Amino acid sequence: MTLHDTHIEIISRRLKEGGISDIRLQEDLLDHVCTYIENSTTHDFNVLLEEALALLAPSGLHEIEEERFFLFHFHKQLTMKKLIFFSGFATSFLFATGITFKQMHWPWANILLFGANMALISVILLIARNGFKHARAHSTMSGVRVATGVIAALLIAAGNIFKLFHFPTANIQFVLGMLLLNFVFLPLFFFQLYKQSILKNL
Repeated sequence: MTLHDTHIEIISRRLKEGGISDIRLQEDLLDHVCTYIENSTTHDFNVLLEEALALLAPSGLHEIEEERFFLFHFHKQLTMKKLIFFSGFATSFLFATGITFKQMHWPWANILLFGANMALISVILLIARNGFKHARAHSTMSGVRVATGVIAALLIAAGNIFKLFHFPTANIQFVLGMLLLNFVFLPLFFFQLYKQSILKNL
């Protein structure tokens, strides 16, 4: 069957009405549908169009857009989780090694601790970016907990760095961070863990 401009316009309109908003995806699907119709021996355009759309997406065209969105964001989330994991490992390793060197009065202790605090700041910023990006999916209490944890960790890390270089306000930053950690973040964190454990047992 030979397709004309009016046929292509109808196919394009059906794709848009079906929920395909991405231009590139529209063009790819349009090409698939046109190829299917042109290679068919039947000459009923409407029948062929419905057959092509049913083969592409039996549950509706919107599922193609949803699957594409899921796959795109899944890879982004996977990359983010890998970054957080490796940054967290580097932070833990540097802190443990730096504290050991400090206790044993070995050289490079301050450099290791500085690297550990910088790695901690990187992890916290990654977590903050990820958390605030999906803030709508969480409760207000979860949002407060994440925000408090981020601020507390940044203050503690900055206080440690200031302490290493003997800069002023080091103790103030560290104490403020510990107060937020002990009296806001940790109570909220363990309260939410308690609520989740109760709900699982119901």
